[in-house]
Amino acid sequence: MQGQLSVFSVTLAVSASLVLGFAPAINAESQTLEEMAMEKRKQQDEAAAKAQKIADDKRKAKAAADAKKAEEKRKQREAKVAAEALAKQQAEAAAIAEQRKKGEFIRQISPEMVAIKQGCFQMGQSAAEKQWLIESAGQKIYDEFYADERQHKVCVEPGFEIARYEVTVGQFRRFVEATGYRTDAEKNVGGEEGCFSWTGKDFGWVGGRSWRDPGFAQTEQHPVVCVGWNDANAYVGWLGEQTGRDYRLPTEVEWEYAARAMTETTRYWGDDPANQAVCRYENVADTASIAKYPFASSFSCNDGYAETSPVGRFSANAYGLHDMLGNVSEWTCSAYTAAYNGSERQCSRGSGSLVVRGGAWYCWRGFVRAASRLRPGPAARGSYVGFRVARTP
Repeated sequence: MQGQLSVFSVTLAVSASLVLGFAPAINAESQTLEEMAMEKRKQQDEAAAKAQKIADDKRKAKAAADAKKAEEKRKQREAKVAAEALAKQQAEAAAIAEQRKKGEFIRQISPEMVAIKQGCFQMGQSAAEKQWLIESAGQKIYDEFYADERQHKVCVEPGFEIARYEVTVGQFRRFVEATGYRTDAEKNVGGEEGCFSWTGKDFGWVGGRSWRDPGFAQTEQHPVVCVGWNDANAYVGWLGEQTGRDYRLPTEVEWEYAARAMTETTRYWGDDPANQAVCRYENVADTASIAKYPFASSFSCNDGYAETSPVGRFSANAYGLHDMLGNVSEWTCSAYTAAYNGSERQCSRGSGSLVVRGGAWYCWRGFVRAASRLRPGPAARGSYVGFRVARTP
């Protein structure tokens, strides 16, 4: 028993010395592991901090890039808005300039119009006028040229507008330059060359003659001549398109109603064809004309013009219209019928005979009357035929 205790004591002593002997080593190892762990944590913390910094830097860089991009987009939007605003301003300015230009163009091409109120009148020749024509020209000439002027009451309604002056060379030139239009005289329409004009001996067809050269000198202010019914309608069609207004040729009724201007006399200044007043009112076949052209008959006064005169040079009628008689004969839009069957109240489509009114610079006294009628076809054109425009209000 005692021996066993001795052995146990020795074993315990050995164990104690072993434990006590290794304790410093164990402590050192534990300290090393802890330091290693701390170092590892430090490295991890540093790595995490570095990663966080990198992430923060990336976020900042992205935010800066996003902000820069947003700023660029904002500037682009502002620039686009500014450019659009500028383009709009420029477009509006251009539109205004174009409107002004268009308005000026319309103002330049628009004829001066006179409003004619509706009313009734006696259309055609009076009994006294008929007697004078037969006595002056003879029954045969009367039957051929004047028997179709039956007097009858006509009411014009509604009212209308008609140009104060005949269409001028300058106005017609604007139309031609804008459209490239060629007249029937220039195209030799109807089987006849050029324009019916003075040949040097008489009136006849002369090739090469047209509104540009009717055989005598004209300025831009003279009435255009050598134009047919087709040409006149082409002009009024273009004028209507450019201005947005309903321009046309006057009907035969409108023309005579406007020419008479509430008078019932042969001409709106009176009845006496020998009266010197004629040369104050109209450019007719007078002593100036007969000195150059061998007409069979003429007025005995001198109006100062052998051929056409600039529009508006003579006194107007009571409606303020110039050259309704004389200067140039004028196309109407109406078809001709000898019996006045109603066609005189409307516009024709241009087939058959059409009505020309007013007489001209070369006409005998019998043709320079408010009731006088001529009846050429639509392709006819002469150096004494022009037109004026009318308009529906």
